[in-house]
Amino acid sequence: IFASTFNMAEGAVPPPEQLEQWIPKGHDIYVIGVQECIDLRTMRHVMASHLQRINGKEFVEYGREIGRTETLLGYHGFIAITVYVAADDVHAGHFHMHLDATSKGKSKIKKRHHDGANILTNMHLQSIENEFDCHLMAHHTIFMGDLNYRLTALDATPDRILHMITDVINNNFRTTSYKRGQVFSHNQLLTPVRSEGSPAPIADAFSNDMDDTYMLTQSPSVLEAAAAAASTSSLPSRHHRHHHVAVLSPLSSVYTAPSAVEVSWRSLLEHDELKASMDDGTIFHDFDEASIAFPPTYRRVLGQALDARWTASPLTPARVASVYTTVLGDGRIRVPSYTDRILFHSLPGLRDRFACVQYSSAEFIGTSDHKPVSCGFQVYIDKTRQSSCTHPAAVPSSASHDVAPTGFGGGPAPLTTHMTVYLSSLTIHLGPALEKFNASDGEEGDSSDIMCATPAPRLPTGSIASSDVSGASISTASDVAKSVGMSIVDGMQVRSVFPLPCEDEFAEERKLGELADQLVFHANKQRKFKSTTKHSAWASVAVHGLKQSVVLTPRKLLHVALNFILPSGTTVGQCVISLTEASYRNGRKVDFVAALTVGGRRTGELLGKVSLSVQKR
Repeated sequence: IFASTFNMAEGAVPPPEQLEQWIPKGHDIYVIGVQECIDLRTMRHVMASHLQRINGKEFVEYGREIGRTETLLGYHGFIAITVYVAADDVHAGHFHMHLDATSKGKSKIKKRHHDGANILTNMHLQSIENEFDCHLMAHHTIFMGDLNYRLTALDATPDRILHMITDVINNNFRTTSYKRGQVFSHNQLLTPVRSEGSPAPIADAFSNDMDDTYMLTQSPSVLEAAAAAASTSSLPSRHHRHHHVAVLSPLSSVYTAPSAVEVSWRSLLEHDELKASMDDGTIFHDFDEASIAFPPTYRRVLGQALDARWTASPLTPARVASVYTTVLGDGRIRVPSYTDRILFHSLPGLRDRFACVQYSSAEFIGTSDHKPVSCGFQVYIDKTRQSSCTHPAAVPSSASHDVAPTGFGGGPAPLTTHMTVYLSSLTIHLGPALEKFNASDGEEGDSSDIMCATPAPRLPTGSIASSDVSGASISTASDVAKSVGMSIVDGMQVRSVFPLPCEDEFAEERKLGELADQLVFHANKQRKFKSTTKHSAWASVAVHGLKQSVVLTPRKLLHVALNFILPSGTTVGQCVISLTEASYRNGRKVDFVAALTVGGRRTGELLGKVSLSVQKR
């Protein structure tokens, strides 16, 4: 996957020769996000033409945008995201309804659409996707854009940041050589110079001594050979996603060991507001970002770039300052900052299947006061052969629960299993909204700073207890409120979802069944594909645990999602629990720990045991 974000600042679409260097060939999926784009139609047309030209095949486009009517804060063009997928890889499609009919007929069709939308809206169908944070409902999430975080966490001045940029570039030049056309990038596929014909090891082969080393590397378009050579290698480990950094391209010169006093981009990121907030757990909890090894992308002077040829002689702060705008016309100050970012998230048990292998900025794009930022991702997926008989038709409402569905065209439907997930011994720890939950291993947390759910044989009014009925003591709501300065509300509910919609091959059938139940005002209890959601009172779950069953096709990658809701409707925490380990130990309990979050902010922790029982049908 090639993902890139670009704040166009109402500027023109970059010319073809710049697109060649910004967006390279050879990727299966391209995701392009833009902000302040005035001519979105032209931008998408140019992108589609460019991708078809460089890859030699047609791509299917899917996009969403806002901006045409959102003018309360002034019109600055569109915010849009566009996904391009090779047409050969698309097993479904869509068509355009032209509505080229008479005025009378057209109005009737639109009215039918409007009536149908109103009916579905007012039926209050269960909306799993809208209740949970979106990144908890997808195996992998890429979050990118102009996030507007600045390098002002330590109150640095523009002059201070400019001097730091200068020092880092000059220091890196002393330990590396460069090649004309290079840009600044973080790349985990790049390898040191090797003899011709030798294998291309992945980034894991490098010593941890290089963790603070950043240097000039090739642009994304020049990295295609290295990416292709390493495409059959295993993914970099999660450790390297956090800690490994850019190394020299095979096309560059030999790497020279850094000096003992290494000045790195990491020192610049100590001033970053976003990094500080993510470390605190106040936003984007459990999201990752690859190591940044390029200069701040905002606020730039139009048409100017940090040309790698400048490193033929040491840079000066004045030369670096010439490519940044630090003082506006009204006297306001702008600190050079990493406002343009790409973050990514994977559900538990799937993080080794999704890795960022390249993180770079397109320094040569000069049509905006921002520089595009791009990420190359490598994803491992389980591909299954798509055929006319792999998707079963919906089961008629009159069918018995043990009647197996048939596929389209009369073919056999996939083998189904009856799966039951059981959560027990549950313990909740809730804390202040901005509480840090990153104590080092073996360090005891301060019990006065968290709200604990302690094991209890019964549930008195106003308490939150675990589901381990071992007879331990109880913490009442009033006692907990004193320790954390907040109160606990009786009547908390737990909404569970098993499996996630993205893991449910029969998700559409279940929705159709729910629609049928709403239309006839009663539920068909004989329906095979029942709802995957369940509402439970925490008071009951704390004593008896939570059990939920569903009919699915056999698979190992499964998760259960939980949402803890107060009577007022306020969510106090959501989490997703991986069932991968439990799936290999049929019916046996395994321990789990899951972070509770709301809107990406960590609010607590859920501990307990989970088991998964599988029975073939």
